[in-house]
Amino acid sequence: MLYIILLLVVAVVGWSYIDKAKARVRRVNQAKALKKLSVMEKEGTLYQVPYPSWMTNRSQLEKFAAIVQGATDRAGVPNSFFIEMFSNINDRTRLMLLAGMMEKNNSSFNEQSRSVADTIIGCWSRRSMHS
Repeated sequence: MLYIILLLVVAVVGWSYIDKAKARVRRVNQAKALKKLSVMEKEGTLYQVPYPSWMTNRSQLEKFAAIVQGATDRAGVPNSFFIEMFSNINDRTRLMLLAGMMEKNNSSFNEQSRSVADTIIGCWSRRSMHS
């Protein structure tokens, strides 16, 4: 019995460590993608960034929106701000280019979704600090 409990504790600790490592890698990939997009925007070469391959697939796009909206909801971002970001063509384009750049750098669909959510959460945080 003690052996089983010890095994479960080790599994939980290991799983937690793996989750934290994945989050760190995603944040590093996100930071690199955002930096690259910023440089490309200054150079006028944003048009070279591919949109994510799943963008024209309606069910994938709906899944993406659900993941992003769920993450922003949990972070306390008002739904109106989420809608505002996706209604603004410039904001939506930047968010999709971020997902495309992440995909280009081999990030998974979930990592792309979470990175877009993190970007929206960051925008909301900056806006609410200045209000």
